[in-house]
Amino acid sequence: MSDSTSGQQNSLKAVNDASVSLLLEEFKRLHDLYLRQRVKRGERVNFFVGLSTAIGGSIVILSQLGILDSFTLRWIGVIVLALLGMFGINIHANLVKNDINSYNYLRGIDRIRRYFIERDSDLAEYLLFPAKETEPSVLVKFRMSSVRFVIWALTSVLFSIAALLVISFFVYSIPLWLGCLSAIVVGISTLYGLYCWTIRELKKVAK
Repeated sequence: MSDSTSGQQNSLKAVNDASVSLLLEEFKRLHDLYLRQRVKRGERVNFFVGLSTAIGGSIVILSQLGILDSFTLRWIGVIVLALLGMFGINIHANLVKNDINSYNYLRGIDRIRRYFIERDSDLAEYLLFPAKETEPSVLVKFRMSSVRFVIWALTSVLFSIAALLVISFFVYSIPLWLGCLSAIVVGISTLYGLYCWTIRELKKVAK
């Protein structure tokens, strides 16, 4: 009996009970924070998409009712769409910060998991994920997440339509095709700018 007890103590390397309790609490807290980040991510995106859809629909309804003249309606559209576009940029910044926070939480979880496996290698058989710490390079892989791409695309469309409305004020002096081309350039530039911003911020943490 004493030999068995001694073997267990050697395999666990006399892990302090207070330390184990602390690490388990920290593991739970990090896991809860990680899940909360993922929920917030979805909520922000859903709110932005819903708000953009509702406001866009309202503008279309106003144009159909004929309550406002075309000039006023276009200027309202420009202001509202530009504000929505800036809000989209803010959402994008939050998503980037969200990914960085999620990465840090995962690193903490991995380190705690590794602490226990180093003291009892038999635990590795029952863990779904390895004890190896999440590499910083995984951050850069987050750059093309579908959630973020929705924000990129919608923000680009908002700025493109706003640009097209502004250009429409000069439609008599500027060919329509050139106005549409300019709006497309604005949209692509916005999309590319958000992409580069994402890469730059994630690479800062990955270094």
